[in-house]
Amino acid sequence: MNSVDGGFGKLSKLISAIENSGSPLPPRAFLYGGPGVGKTTAAALSYSPVVASTEDGLGLLEVNAFPLIENFSQFKQAIKELIEEDHEYRTLVVDSIDGIEAQIGEAVCAKHGKEFMSDFPYYRGNIEAVGWLEHILHDLDDLRRKKKMQIILISHAVRNTVEDPTVGAFDRMEPNLYKKAVPMVVSWADIVGFMDHERVITNKGGKESSKTVRTSRMSGSRFIHFDDSGAFIAKNRRGLPPQIEISANEGWSAVEKAMKAAQEGNKE
Repeated sequence: MNSVDGGFGKLSKLISAIENSGSPLPPRAFLYGGPGVGKTTAAALSYSPVVASTEDGLGLLEVNAFPLIENFSQFKQAIKELIEEDHEYRTLVVDSIDGIEAQIGEAVCAKHGKEFMSDFPYYRGNIEAVGWLEHILHDLDDLRRKKKMQIILISHAVRNTVEDPTVGAFDRMEPNLYKKAVPMVVSWADIVGFMDHERVITNKGGKESSKTVRTSRMSGSRFIHFDDSGAFIAKNRRGLPPQIEISANEGWSAVEKAMKAAQEGNKE
């Protein structure tokens, strides 16, 4: 009988490598939104988290965290130690991945003796930086697989204009990453959520007014959207509802509960 080596080691048959997919690995999540919407606070309420932060945004949050990540080497070391050392953390929160991207840019510039990414011709610095970011995603996959850890990447949001040949140009909220990095991280993630305040449309101006002004106000509720409506990038591979309300007490645990319910529903 011929042996087969397909990346699983020396096997008599590939069929011996088949596994039951009913218990998937913890999710790879990509959470983004505007400033002050509560992304970090929500992610800090995930299951047994540790935070790797590139910005002083933890404030009064009581959460286990690495010392402030000031450069790309420190971030790589943090991942390495999470992979190699014994610990009880079950979620890594990266706050923020656009901060890590900026640190990668600094490292690429230092490597080539450049001051700014714009000093590279033909966007070569940005292209190299995307490659470095891709390696980090592979390292995070190793962490997820070896330590069974959930990964939550946090990013700020930016409004970009999309040129669609079928419907024309429109504005869309997107993660604040280099344009070639966005599809790579979105493809890597199992779920991509856009977090925002709920807004209520109101009309100002009464019967005595000759002009009515349409405006909006915040309702006080916050939602993470997992259904790509065109107004923002979103993704859902875990059977989540289109949107989940995020309360101050539950945070990301509301998403974890929804994923667990979806998984249990699939088993029935």
